[in-house]
Amino acid sequence: ISLVGSIVLLFLLIFRASTWACLFCFTTYEERLRVCQLFVGREETKINLCRNELEGAFEDLKDMKINYDERSYLHDEFTQMTVSLQEKAARRREPFWLAFKDAAAKLKRTIEHLKKAPACIPPCGLQEVARLFHCSGCFSKLCDLPLDCPVQDMLVNRGDQALFSCIVAFELPESEITYSWKFVGGPN
Repeated sequence: ISLVGSIVLLFLLIFRASTWACLFCFTTYEERLRVCQLFVGREETKINLCRNELEGAFEDLKDMKINYDERSYLHDEFTQMTVSLQEKAARRREPFWLAFKDAAAKLKRTIEHLKKAPACIPPCGLQEVARLFHCSGCFSKLCDLPLDCPVQDMLVNRGDQALFSCIVAFELPESEITYSWKFVGGPN
């Protein structure tokens, strides 16, 4: 790609990001092109119209956020949708714009029924179970909370026992739990 082509591609990536709906995360360009070719043939003008209709049908899904753990299931649903659209195109019983509208509505209902990620629990901590996948840019994100929880100082006289406990309001994976402490020597 030339320098100008790279700049144009970067511009499109930045300013079309809002249209990168779940459709773009879970289907490939080739899959979308194939669906349109099956519906309208190989004429570029008709393919462009078809692709615009396909993308427009999924516009409502552009800002969807889903439980990160549901990505594989949703990918499978989009794969099934692609196959179903190809079958509809082969039967030629309905126009592509109607088939796209129906497919988008079905997938929106599917997304709305996915298992929801639990909310982030303040004030701190890495909360993997609350990770969300954002269709707006095909990325995942954790809570916007500081990773380290507040430290509590404990004063213990020499020879006395100290009991350390860590209580948080969110799930901690056992393999990642660590404790640390510092001993500050003094005159006692």
